[in-house]
Amino acid sequence: MREIKFRVWDKGNKEDKRLPGMLKVNSIFFGKDIRCICESQERIGIGTILECAKSIIALSNPPLMQFTGLKDKNGKDIYEGDIVQESTWTDNGVEKPCLYEIYWKDDGGRWAFRSLQNVLFSSFKSNECSVVGNIFENPELLK
Repeated sequence: MREIKFRVWDKGNKEDKRLPGMLKVNSIFFGKDIRCICESQERIGIGTILECAKSIIALSNPPLMQFTGLKDKNGKDIYEGDIVQESTWTDNGVEKPCLYEIYWKDDGGRWAFRSLQNVLFSSFKSNECSVVGNIFENPELLK
């Protein structure tokens, strides 16, 4: 059975002295708004860990990212919104790194990858790539 889990991008809050960062989602409530409950001590990724122990953060309509069920070559979970790097080959047989954004493709009902360097074809394999960032913490990789 596939593990279903989510993470969320927290923009931070100056009033609460909360820094931006990625949070693991403990609970999701669906209604008029989507609300996520996260424990700040479970902050993951490149973001700074908050010093507040066990503080609960409620976020309204945050950008949710679902776990794809895939892991990279280092065993790291791959989520929607992640940027992964994989080697590809040029026409003259030279290996070069290529970056891809992971996203949900509605019209195909599946996880997909989008080349950030306009590579027309690649045989993307999750066990041969590595997660190098995500669209929120590393927007410079999208350029």
